[in-house]
Amino acid sequence: MVDDATYFRAVVDNAIDLIVVVDRDATIHYANAAHERVLGYGSNQLVGQCALTLVHPDDRLVVAEALGRALGASEAAAEFRVRHADGSWRVLAATAVDLLRDPAVGGLVIYAHDVSGRARVQAELAASEARYRIASELTSDYAYAFRIEADGKVFVEWIVGALASITGFTPEEVARRGGGITLVHPDDLPIALRRVQTLVSGQADASEFRVIAKDGTVRWLRETARPVWDAEQQCVRVFVAAQDISERKRAEEDARQRQAELAHVLRVSTISEMTAGLAHEINQPLAAIVSYAKGSARRMRTGNAQSAELLQVMDEIAAQAVRADEIIRRLREFIRKQPPRRERVDLNGLVREVVRMVEADATRHGIAVQLALSAHLPVVEADRIQIEQVILNLVRNGLEAMHAVEAARSVLAVRTELADGDSIEVAVRDGGEGLPASMADTIFRPFFTTKTNGLGMGLSISRGIVEAHGGRLWAEANPRWGTTFHFNLPRARGEHQRGD
Repeated sequence: MVDDATYFRAVVDNAIDLIVVVDRDATIHYANAAHERVLGYGSNQLVGQCALTLVHPDDRLVVAEALGRALGASEAAAEFRVRHADGSWRVLAATAVDLLRDPAVGGLVIYAHDVSGRARVQAELAASEARYRIASELTSDYAYAFRIEADGKVFVEWIVGALASITGFTPEEVARRGGGITLVHPDDLPIALRRVQTLVSGQADASEFRVIAKDGTVRWLRETARPVWDAEQQCVRVFVAAQDISERKRAEEDARQRQAELAHVLRVSTISEMTAGLAHEINQPLAAIVSYAKGSARRMRTGNAQSAELLQVMDEIAAQAVRADEIIRRLREFIRKQPPRRERVDLNGLVREVVRMVEADATRHGIAVQLALSAHLPVVEADRIQIEQVILNLVRNGLEAMHAVEAARSVLAVRTELADGDSIEVAVRDGGEGLPASMADTIFRPFFTTKTNGLGMGLSISRGIVEAHGGRLWAEANPRWGTTFHFNLPRARGEHQRGD
């Protein structure tokens, strides 16, 4: 059976932490086997040495004071650097316990463990903070750092840079208010809250949102944030670089307004070009109303009118009047000048409305329009009129491309589908003369046109509208003849597939 002394010596020699016994003069009397693994010294190399000779010169006073405190209070702790056998320095966190009064030990027992990794992370963190501070002080932007505790509380640690000139608040005022989130415009709070959730999950984030400055004005900010998990404090520390993008946002809004003006001019021009077809479409219900009304009047004059028959005819007149009113309403809404407005839109419904608008023109030129609309499309978040304008422009281009082709090629196919799970694609395929590969992108340039009387703005404006909605518009030559125009739009946020 193993005796107690052998048993406990085996436990101590195989301990993960360093265990060393020193006397009052800090001379080493015992060192366990962990020293060779952590510091590269065998036990026999250490016994008889003064422990302070291994300590970094700048830390020797700290260690000596800790040993002195242990002698007076039975226990003391310190963190210091110790030289490794290879000449490098390791950081140890140690606790000294006074056992001089125990004759079995007769010395101070020091328990220590290697915290070099943690110290390295802290040093890198401090260096990162310094770099953030210096960089932000040299720019017109600002940077700050905050920490998110386990209970969700947020504490601002520092703010440097142009915060005051952008928001009117000093760093101290923002810190007292509880951080930058208190400045966020109420309408953009969901963005800020989602951002915090992203950072807590350990992911970097870049967000744009509005803040309300001290003078009540609204400023746009872009903040790029990087989270770092601080194991020592058990919290997420976040470093943020902030940029005032108010001027850029104003420029973007001006560009959108100009694009909306151009789009309106193009809509009016388009309707003007479609006058003959639209007149035919409106004349159909008007002609039906005239026919039903004359027939009813004739029966009443001859005394052959029956109440039931007259009621049926009156219902038909009312239905045709509603149809005419719907056509006029649709046209008035299409050409009306109004600010861009995003709403949830069914692309299949827009395609059908456009086809109804061009149906008369297609029939007059002997062109068949085929629809292949997916029955399970999510809605998109878009300006209904602008996207309808894009579809109408592509459909009319397709019809015009087939005015002089043989009947076998006179088919315009419009398809919708869920492209990749996150976007809906609309494709308009014609059987015209086709598109040379070299012109696949040229046709979208402003004022470029292949038409005799064309303005060359339709495709350019359409691409601008689609890109402003987060989508893409492009053209491809078909294998045999004709061209297919495609555009896609992202599905509305939180929208899932649904029945059409």
